[in-house]
Amino acid sequence: MKLESPTSRRLAALLRAKLPHGVTFKHNDMSTKGIPDLSVTHAGRTIWVEAKYVDELSRISDRCVKIFPARDVDGIQWEHLRKMGGNGYLAVYTPLGVALTRVSGYRESVASLRLALEPLETVAGRIVAIVKRREE
Repeated sequence: MKLESPTSRRLAALLRAKLPHGVTFKHNDMSTKGIPDLSVTHAGRTIWVEAKYVDELSRISDRCVKIFPARDVDGIQWEHLRKMGGNGYLAVYTPLGVALTRVSGYRESVASLRLALEPLETVAGRIVAIVKRREE
């Protein structure tokens, strides 16, 4: 959790700078479990981003890792993202970089995720592009 918060703050700041006419909230209500860490709204579309710091991962290459949702993502958080109709995303912070993936399917049905790692600024740009599109 210690490493998630500063990175989430940096991501929120990047999103606000890249999307000045949108609204980015960093949610940090510790008493309400399952609310994603960030919401980003632009032109009537909102996407939700849950941030997870994962240091126990399988390195596939210098820019690609494998994570295990059943171990790395809380069940209620995954389920809320899944129910968001294609608007729920998981940002995975690792010691090697950051990955972004849309959440779909039940957590138990996803044995592992192979994720491409990118710099945080690139992930912020991808989030902006997603929220600006009406469909993916």
